[in-house]
Amino acid sequence: MAEPVRVRRLTDQEGQRLQQTRALHIYLRWRNANARHRDVLAAERTERARSRREKGIRWGECPLNATA
Repeated sequence: MAEPVRVRRLTDQEGQRLQQTRALHIYLRWRNANARHRDVLAAERTERARSRREKGIRWGECPLNATA
């Protein structure tokens, strides 16, 4: 006959670590389920760049007419 399986309680630290791992998996599952298609993301980047070009704004800077 096989030996009975003995289970011990998790320590607080082990419990917290397990919760963090679960939270990561839940987040990744949500992110993958709600991911946008690569073509949509590329189109959005292109549109943002076009919009910024029209305003004369470089990435991370103020509009040109505001600095002059």
